[in-house]
Parts: sequence; C-alpha cells; structure tokens
Amino acid sequence: MEVKEFALRYFKDLLPNGLTVVTVEMPHIHTMEVSMFVRAGLRFETLKNNGISHFLEHMMFRGNQKYSNSISLNMEFEKIGRDLRASTLGEYTQYGFSPHISQLDKGMELFAEFFDSPTFPEIDLERGIILEEYYEELNEEGVNVDINNHACKLLYPETPISWPTIGTEETIKAINVEMLRDYYNAHYIPGNMVLAVSGPIEHDFNLSVAKKYFSTFSNAVTPVTKKHFIGSIPEAQAQPQFLFQQDSDSQIELQICFRSCSYNHEDFLTMGLISRIFDDGFTSRLQRVLREERGLVYSVECRATSMSDIGTMDFDVTVRPEKLIEVTRVLLEEIKTFVTHGPTDYEVAHVKKRYMFDLDSELDDPYKQVVRYAFPHLYSEELSVEEERNQIEMISKEKIMDVAMKTFVPEVLNLILVGPYTPELKVELEKLILKY
Repeated sequence: MEVKEFALRYFKDLLPNGLTVVTVEMPHIHTMEVSMFVRAGLRFETLKNNGISHFLEHMMFRGNQKYSNSISLNMEFEKIGRDLRASTLGEYTQYGFSPHISQLDKGMELFAEFFDSPTFPEIDLERGIILEEYYEELNEEGVNVDINNHACKLLYPETPISWPTIGTEETIKAINVEMLRDYYNAHYIPGNMVLAVSGPIEHDFNLSVAKKYFSTFSNAVTPVTKKHFIGSIPEAQAQPQFLFQQDSDSQIELQICFRSCSYNHEDFLTMGLISRIFDDGFTSRLQRVLREERGLVYSVECRATSMSDIGTMDFDVTVRPEKLIEVTRVLLEEIKTFVTHGPTDYEVAHVKKRYMFDLDSELDDPYKQVVRYAFPHLYSEELSVEEERNQIEMISKEKIMDVAMKTFVPEVLNLILVGPYTPELKVELEKLILKY
C-alpha cells in the first residue's frame, strides 16, 4: 500500500510590537491548536514571590474587563471549541485551546482579550484552590516528597530551580493582587510571547488575524533575550552528591541522575537516543534486565531532561527497601557496561526506527507541531521534522559512546532517595555509589 507523505509548511513573522507569530500549515488534518508561550516561569521568581508564575496562570482564568468571572470567560471558549488550558514550568508558561476551524477569528479575539485585560478577581477563592493543590503534594508528616523537586534542590541549590513551582504555603498566602499585577506587567508583553497556530490554515490568514487582535499590545519593559539564563547556574559539581528524604510509604523512589546538556547543545539528540536505548519499550535495557528478566521493579524510567542552559540524564525506579541495594547495583552495572562497550548495532538501529515512528506520528498532531515550531523561539531555534530525522540518522555508535563517556562520570552523579530507609541502608547505598 502506498503511503502518502504530507509536507508541513512552517512560517514565522514578527509583528511591529515584537510578538512572534508562528503558523504550521497542516492541510491534511481537521483539528487545530492555538498556543501562547510566555517567558514567565519559576526561574524568574524570588524567594518572596515563589509560586507567582503558577498563581498568575490560575488567576488569568478568573476573568477580565469583558468577562467578569471564570464561568462566563470559559463558556465563551467552550462555544468555539475545546476548553482553554494552561501549564507553568521552569522557564515559561503556556496557554492553549483547540478551536473549530470556522471559529478561529472569534477564538483569537477571545485569546487577545484574555491576555490584554485580566482583572484578577476572587483572589482568595483561587488561593484556596492553589493551597489545596499544594497540600496534595505533602505526605502525612507535611513534607513534600516529590522526588524531582528534591533532585532540583540537590543539583541547583540557592537558585529558583530548587524551589517548588507551586510555591510554599507562606508565599501562596502572601501573594496579592498588586504582586500579580507587577509580575504580569513585567513578563506578559509581546516581546516575551510567541503566538502559534497549527492545523488546516494558511499563514496569511493567521497573520492577518494576529495583527487584527494583538497589534495594540505594547512592551512596558525590555523583553527577555533567548540567552537570558546562560551563566545563572553555579559551576558543575566536583563529586557525587546525595539527598535522602524519609517517608512512611511502603516503597522507595530512587533517582540516579547525571548532569548533562541543554536542549541547545549539539549532544542533545544523542542524549535522547541514549535514554531510549535504556528505556524505550519492554525490550530496552533497563526494562529487560530489571523487570522482565529479574522481576526486581515494577517501574523503571530513563529520560533526558533539559532546559535552555542545563540538563540531566535521569534514571528512576520504584522499589521495595529489601531490593534497593540489588537494584542500584544492577543499574550502575548497566551504566558502566554501556560506557565501556556502547550499544549494540541492533540497539542503535532499533531505537532509530522507533524514533522515526514517533516523528511520523507528529505529522498528524497539531499540538506537537506547535511545540516544535513555536516553543523554540523562546530560547533557541526551531528544528523541523525533516532536519531532526536527518540528524538522528547521522548519529553513529561512536558518537553515542563518546557522549556516554562524557556524561556518565562519577563527579556528576547524584542520588536522590525518597522513602522508608534506615541508617544502615543509607550507608550501604552511599558506599555503592562511591565505588562507581
């Protein structure tokens, strides 16, 4: 059967006010995605206003000058398609919705009103919701046991990355309308924003609609540059680090992570292949050795995690205390073996094939195309599906081994544990790590 390939067309324009407008033309699909990316997130916060990016994201839904409350605002978005949604991360906040193609003009009008005139009503009501969200992350002793948050504390101490995205109970209770307004005015400006639309739409139409509704936005302050965070993280560590968090759960969460590279680094795609060799399907290394062959764990994960200037390679397992040492030993042995011998030819070919399958699946996903072509304009440059496919094909076994040798070194190893550990178990685990 002949498979027809659809060629996506990508366009980018800059409005006079500095707003970046992106269109991904996807004439072969019937759905759309509209997103706004804003340079506003955890890394822009202070100890005093920690959590304000997330708090502001919530408050944007509470209403504006035209729609006085969250119900009336969201009803308007529901009339034109799917619900308005948002998320707050370390370096940015993203808002998006999926309008029907016939409702794009109206959707963009609503979207512009959403960003142009928030009034921040009912702040105490929303504060209660955020506090409930905060309490859900605590254990019975009132301690945050999110292992990724603890990893950030260990790797990036005394920086905003080490703080919780949601904030603390103290900061959540202290944030007021004036603080929200100041933060909004400092970050929600066109020079800090990327507006993107993907789906069965032409760029000329999208650009005309963007000009119609967003041209009046102005930059009250100087926008953030793409290289804003370069140099903001302390120098790399010189020896292994440990963090242990006691928790009454029946199982232990263990994370072993190595400092790695940002998504702007030339080794980033290679790191992605390495993570897939370790964990991409039941036949991958860690799934096969730890789960299928030895039955030591239920879940194991390896992932390359990156921001604009930093990154880590993370190995995560959930394990019973009595199996912790054995699991850690096997995991370290697999990493050492990979550094020494590299992947097999079959593994390289297999993960590349699965990688290509994933790239092909993106061609029908408007959301993934928005992320691919719009998000990079915050802190990097876009990479097309074709370009990524070509670069992946060029990565050799030798390149993979070279990157692994640079990455999996003892000096940049970090171990984070959350769960019911004993002092004896802690000592034994530290000895094992120091022998790596």
